[in-house]
Amino acid sequence: MHRYKPWTVIFYALAFSALTWHVFYPPFTYLRAGYSLAQWGWILYIAIVGTVVPWALFLGDQPCSGTRASITATLEPIFAGFLAFIFLEKAFLLPQIAGVAWSS
Repeated sequence: MHRYKPWTVIFYALAFSALTWHVFYPPFTYLRAGYSLAQWGWILYIAIVGTVVPWALFLGDQPCSGTRASITATLEPIFAGFLAFIFLEKAFLLPQIAGVAWSS
C-alpha cells in the first residue's frame, strides 16, 4: 500500500478476481442469458452500488490504517445480522447468537 494508491490496488484486486471467476464460470455466458435492458440496468446498479460505492466510502479521502480497516470489515457481518433482525424480522437461533458473540 505504500507503493500504490488504494484505488490502484482495488482495481487490480477486482480485475484479478474477475479473471479468476472466468475459470469457474465460462466467460461471457451471461451475454447469452437473454437479460432485458431493465435487468442489465439492475445488474449494473448492483455492481456499482455494491462494490464501487462501498469502497469509496471505506477509503474516503484519507485511507485508514490496516488495523481500523480490518476491524470495520469484521464488524460488517455482525451489523448485517442486526439489520436483518430489525428490518427483515429474521429470528436467530442460539448457535448463531453464540457465533456472533464469539466473533466479536
